[in-house]
Amino acid sequence: MRITGIRVGLILGALNMLVFIAMLVTRETAYERLAELDTCFRGGSSCDWSSAEPMYLAGRPFYSGAHYGNVPVAETLFFLANLPAMMGAFLLDYGVGEMRYRLEIDGMSLTRKSWLMAISFTIFAALWAFLIGAASYRLVRWVRQL
Repeated sequence: MRITGIRVGLILGALNMLVFIAMLVTRETAYERLAELDTCFRGGSSCDWSSAEPMYLAGRPFYSGAHYGNVPVAETLFFLANLPAMMGAFLLDYGVGEMRYRLEIDGMSLTRKSWLMAISFTIFAALWAFLIGAASYRLVRWVRQL
């Protein structure tokens, strides 16, 4: 079986997805916190929301390296390596929120938003890893030909 750039990209994309799914599975959910924040936002009172609030993906909190505490280095490196995928997920989330606002549809709950972010991040991360794998394979072949 001949190794091609597409196969390398597919393998990297699948590995990237599996790592993220493993990270999701090994985390405790924080649906209570999301429900509490939802209630606070819908009630119009001042909420305990700050930049120190974690990013929620599929109802599970993920902390950036900017947080103080026990942020695993592997988690920080994973999200850093997948920064374009994360930016794409944020843009999609913003676009959905903007569309719902323009159409005057009730906003999504934070639980649904966290699932939307997790699913879109998984897809974008797989595409990002595929592009990196295919491009690096081409680059290695090009360098060998020189």
